[in-house]
Amino acid sequence: MYLKSVLAATALFLGASQANAATYSFSQAYPGFGVFSGYFEAEDNVVVDSTIASFDGELTDFAGTFTDTDGSVLLSFDLSGIFGFVYELDGSDIVGDDIGEGLAIVDASSSLAFVIGTGPLSDTACDGINICGVAYDGSGDPVFGTSELFTVAQVPLPASGLLLGAGALGLGLMRRKKRAA
Repeated sequence: MYLKSVLAATALFLGASQANAATYSFSQAYPGFGVFSGYFEAEDNVVVDSTIASFDGELTDFAGTFTDTDGSVLLSFDLSGIFGFVYELDGSDIVGDDIGEGLAIVDASSSLAFVIGTGPLSDTACDGINICGVAYDGSGDPVFGTSELFTVAQVPLPASGLLLGAGALGLGLMRRKKRAA
């Protein structure tokens, strides 16, 4: 009976942690200029609607860099620079393929801003043909843009959850063995 309880509690814990929090990597190429890439952490738990929205406080961490064509880091971005972020958890690995999805972020040191995806005011989705990302200078003028897609991939959870489950199982078996002796 105890073993069943331990296994059920472990499964419940692992299932709950996998359903909410997740880490995602992202990348978007700006041919001839560089690459915007990084990661974000999010939980669809404030408004459980299969959408990660910074407006709902569901974006918990963000780090991004813009590297030039030589790989040198030109700009760095963090959570504090985000004006808005929306990503539909619909099985697609693209931000901006749904109307209203996108990211708006500013680098405070240079005043360079990126607007990626469609955003709430656009009526066209990113499809690899339409402009899907634009960098603006401090005065609001576009500097460069891209039709390349802003791709996202969920980063697999580390094996620590499996180790936790194996440890709980081992403790349960040890306890059962002691009782039998």
